[in-house]
Amino acid sequence: MKKPTKILLVSSVLNCGIATTIINGIISYFALSKGTMLFFQDLIFNFFSIIIGCGIFCPLFSNIVLKKLQKKNNIFFGEKSKHVLARLVPNRHISGTIVICILSMFIFGCIPYFFIQAVCVDLVLKVTEWCLILGVYSGLVATFSMYLGIIRARYSQIDEERYKDEHEHKERRAF
Repeated sequence: MKKPTKILLVSSVLNCGIATTIINGIISYFALSKGTMLFFQDLIFNFFSIIIGCGIFCPLFSNIVLKKLQKKNNIFFGEKSKHVLARLVPNRHISGTIVICILSMFIFGCIPYFFIQAVCVDLVLKVTEWCLILGVYSGLVATFSMYLGIIRARYSQIDEERYKDEHEHKERRAF
């Protein structure tokens, strides 16, 4: 794994993944403690709400995380065209967040759901087991969303810097 990718993943896990895992695990425990055994179909709403929540909220805080990263490290991200997922995410904050949420929904929602439906697995687990699964699942979604959010924030900064440089260059030419 390349050094910038490793730094971004570690930062995503530490800044968003671990906290989201703990918080969603606790929330799930108290919200689901009514039943003794739960089916996967009973919890599909919880999985999709976790994806939407993490897919929207984690990228919104990516600018703050990026600033902390830039103070500690001098990371070269490379060109946006070389990052497979970064090419799909617009640099604007709100539109980038929406695209990250849609990517998270597809990767962490649709693919596992259709796989479980195709295999016809009927998952019946205890509440505490589901809480652990939901907690870890939310941490994975949060880490992925934060990772893409940090990349979006950095390429947005690069575009702003480029625009300022071009604008200053044009002003110098005018004089």
